[in-house]
Amino acid sequence: MMKAFVVLMACLGASAYLPTSSEILRESKAYVCPDPFELIGGQCLIVDNFTKGTYQGMKQFCEMFQGRVVKIDNADTLRAITDHIYDNKLTTVSFWIGATDEAAEGTWQWDDETHVPMGTPFWANFGCSNNQAPDGDKQENCAVLDKDLHFYFNDVHCDSDAGVICEAVW
Repeated sequence: MMKAFVVLMACLGASAYLPTSSEILRESKAYVCPDPFELIGGQCLIVDNFTKGTYQGMKQFCEMFQGRVVKIDNADTLRAITDHIYDNKLTTVSFWIGATDEAAEGTWQWDDETHVPMGTPFWANFGCSNNQAPDGDKQENCAVLDKDLHFYFNDVHCDSDAGVICEAVW
C-alpha cells in the first residue's frame, strides 16, 4: 500500500516528507522495544535504579545494550521520564543523562555533540536565592536527573554514583 502511495505521489510530481520505518513504528501502537528496553514517551529506554556507577561506567553499561545515555531535549520527554520514575517508585536514586561540559567548561553538550537546552523547564532551581543549575564549579561536569531536586537536571561530579537511563540506538 505504501509503495502504491509513493508511486502515485511521484507520478503527480508531488514532493512530500515520507516517514522512515522507525518513525512509522513509533507512531504505531504495535511498536515493541527490544529487550530490556521499554517504551517511555515514544522512546525505547532502560531506567536502571539498581545498577549504580560513575558517568563513564554507566555510559559503558548502556553501550553493552547497544544504547547510549539518554538525550532529553524536549519537555515532553522529560515529563514522560519523570512520570515513569514516580509511577514506578524509582525515586531513591538520581539518574545519569547524556549531558556533559567536559569538552568546554560551561558549554553543555549531549553525547552526540548537540547543545543541551538550558534553563527552565530542564535545569533545577534551588536554594534561598533560587539559583539555576548548572551552577557547579569546574569539577561538576556531568548531568543527572537529581532525586533531591524533583528529577530536574543538575550538574555533579562525573565520578559520583548514580543510576542511569539508557536509550536504544537505531
